[in-house]
Order: sequence, then C-alpha cells, then structure tokens
Amino acid sequence: MPSSDQRPPTHHTPQRRRWGAAMIGAVIGAIGVLLVVVPFLAPDAGDPLLLPALGVAMLAAAAAMEIGALALPRPAKAVSTEDSPASAASPVGVAGAGGPVLRVRMRTSVPWSVALVGVGFTVFFVTAALGMGLDGGGLFLLPFVLLFASLVPDAVMTLLRRRALLIDPQGARLEGWGVSAALAWDDVTSVDLETRGRRPAVLVHGRDDAPSWRHHRIRIIWPTEPRPTRATLAVPVVALDAPGAVMVLCRELAASTLERRRSFLAHGATGLLTGDRSLV
Repeated sequence: MPSSDQRPPTHHTPQRRRWGAAMIGAVIGAIGVLLVVVPFLAPDAGDPLLLPALGVAMLAAAAAMEIGALALPRPAKAVSTEDSPASAASPVGVAGAGGPVLRVRMRTSVPWSVALVGVGFTVFFVTAALGMGLDGGGLFLLPFVLLFASLVPDAVMTLLRRRALLIDPQGARLEGWGVSAALAWDDVTSVDLETRGRRPAVLVHGRDDAPSWRHHRIRIIWPTEPRPTRATLAVPVVALDAPGAVMVLCRELAASTLERRRSFLAHGATGLLTGDRSLV
C-alpha cells in the first residue's frame, strides 16, 4: 500500500458533546427518580400515578441519553474478517467474486435510545390520559400516545437486524439502521468524514450514473434514514467505533487496484480499524 505514517483523524468536539449529553442525562435521571418517589414521601401531592409516570418517562429519556453518550467502544468485537468462497457474490452483487470480506458491526446506541424514549413517553401519556379521563381532557393526549408508540416498532426491527458495513475487494454494502445500500469501489469518486450538522457520517460518494449503486429504505412506520439525493453510502459516525479509520480505509480501497484491495483486506484492514497499526 502507499507509504504513509498518518493515522486516522481524531475529533475532540464529538467527545465533549458526548460528555455534555451524559451530564444532562444524569440531571434528567435524578429528577425522574425524585418524581417516582414523591408519592411515597408525600402521599397527598396530587395524582398518585401522574408524577411517577412522568418520572418513568424522564428516566427512559435519561437512559437513552446515557446509552447514546457513553456506549463503550468494542473494537475487538466490532471488526472481523471472513473469507468468501470464489463462487460467492460480493456485497455489491458481483458473481464469483470471492476474497476477504470485512464486517464492521454498527453500534446499537441510537435504536436503543429511540426505543426507550418511545416506551417511556408512551407510558407517561397513557397514564396522564387515564388520569384525566378519556371522556374529558385525556382524549386530547391520545395523539401523543400514538406518536411515541409509533417510534418503537422501527427501533425494535433495527435492533433485530444484523447491522454492519460489509467491505470486500469489489465494493461495500451498508446494512444500516433503516437502509440497505451498496456501491462498487470502481464507481466511487470521493470519501469524506462529515462531523458537523445533525447527521455526522462517513460519506462514500459514487458517480450519479454508477451502475452498482443500490439503495433500499427499510421501515415499518417511520423511515429512520433520509432518501439520498445522490449515490452515497452514508454510515453514521455514532454507529462506528472508529469513523476516522473507516474513512481512511474506504479512501485507500477506492484508490487501489483489485489485487491490492484483496491483499490489504486480508492482512491490514482489521488492524487499521482496531488501532493496532497505521496505514503503511
């Protein structure tokens, strides 16, 4: 591979944001615990169900923030390489491709967070609606019940899927939280690491007329991934243990020949993603 001592880029701002979110989650969780125990400390403090229900909702929101912010990296388990038989098709559908296949498993912090928020606030609004009476003001809370309950099915489906970025010498396939997409390395024009905005991601851009480009959104109720406006594999930064290393790997593979891709995926790619080696 080309000689370079440069290691994958690191970004400290997302780390500060994670710790900030963790602190906010801790405060919300403390308030939730207080609301849950209030009826036991002050039995006459209003509706005996409403405050605990709100406390449960806040605890669910706090747990979601903590999971999203403090999910520990697991590089040894997140990256693996397997040999594909010569008769097998590559992730982008090239028949008889064979060769090494790198599997980068995606984190589950976001779908877990969405599921917890959906369940917590559904419990809260159901309790509030029953406390107010369905023949009165509680009826107006039912849309909120349906809104938060509708978040749960897609989050659960995402957790049940085998979420991973599959990379082989011919191309890459993303089996993401709510999308299945594929792109061949020969069709890639650039690879970027976007850490700003609402959806930081590793972006693998392809030609607009790329014949290998495939994209399918997977959903039950709500689409969890936006519809792409161009041929781009977008792997969320929060789904990866080492997004900078994934970007470096994708750039290297897109600029290499087929045989050099085979060699690097077989001998060096896993070490690059786990931090055991630099790109040399």
